[in-house]
Amino acid sequence: MTSLRMVPLFCLLAAATVTCRHEFPGDGDRSVTDRGADRPAPDAPRDILPGDGPADGPQADKPKPDGPRLDGPKPDKAKSDAPKPDARNDITQGPDKPVMCGATKAGDCFLNLALLCGADGNWHVDCAKCGCLLGGTCVNNNECKVVLNSTADSFTRKSELTNNFGSADTLRVGKVGTYELENSYLDFPVLTSIPSVASIQSAQLKLEVVTWGGPWPVKAEITLVGQAWGEMTITAGNAPAPLAGGPISTATLNWGPNVLDVTAHVAQWLSSSGNVHGLRVGCVDGIPRPSACIKDSGPVCGYVVFPASKENAALATRPVLEVIYK
Repeated sequence: MTSLRMVPLFCLLAAATVTCRHEFPGDGDRSVTDRGADRPAPDAPRDILPGDGPADGPQADKPKPDGPRLDGPKPDKAKSDAPKPDARNDITQGPDKPVMCGATKAGDCFLNLALLCGADGNWHVDCAKCGCLLGGTCVNNNECKVVLNSTADSFTRKSELTNNFGSADTLRVGKVGTYELENSYLDFPVLTSIPSVASIQSAQLKLEVVTWGGPWPVKAEITLVGQAWGEMTITAGNAPAPLAGGPISTATLNWGPNVLDVTAHVAQWLSSSGNVHGLRVGCVDGIPRPSACIKDSGPVCGYVVFPASKENAALATRPVLEVIYK
């Protein structure tokens, strides 16, 4: 028989079991059963005995107490804890393109778009700190430069109202005779490559003439396109009109590389809220504007130049739009 605590006891002996009544001061009477040599040490694990838990007897059928299910679906903290977007920080919001920093602290970069929230509450280009992560590089005096490849380009021929030339490896600009007028259309990812609050410092359309129909350059007119068009669907019959009230400039296209200043065009493109759909480089008919497209110094556009398109095998000759902004 194992030893019992040294307190006043009154024990009744039975075969292999001793039942004792322990008197603990201030605790009333308790009865415990000492199972003799079969009783495990105080810290040792023991077998489950009858009446010890729900695995035995009628307690197994008792329902579990109510409480949170450990195996149930977890609460979605991502949704409940996620901060609500602050419309004041959305630089693409609304037609007016707000420039206030909103809740962002001064000195913080906005979405790594090279835009820094200034102490004056406005966004400022700071590519030295924030970087130009829309595909550009930091140049000059804290300005960003992006070089964009055309996403669509094609040309139309006035005498072929239903023919499409979207898969051709060259574009065409010029006029032969009275009716054969050819214009080119180019689109670039301006709105997704330049922050909407940026200030355009310069924009250059680079076209390389790889073929031409005569020994004279062609004077072309550059306008914004005011309607949507598709590279593989545009024809002379459905060609979009120039943007009403948009900038108009002229440039002379010669053999080899040509750089066309389109700074005003891209500035209006950026602030157009999606109403601009690219650039049109065309030869305007001799009536009523004979000087818009000329051969040499004469009033008639008698030749055509062939700038490379984005399908041209010579990668270095393909059209690009180079923009510097701050």
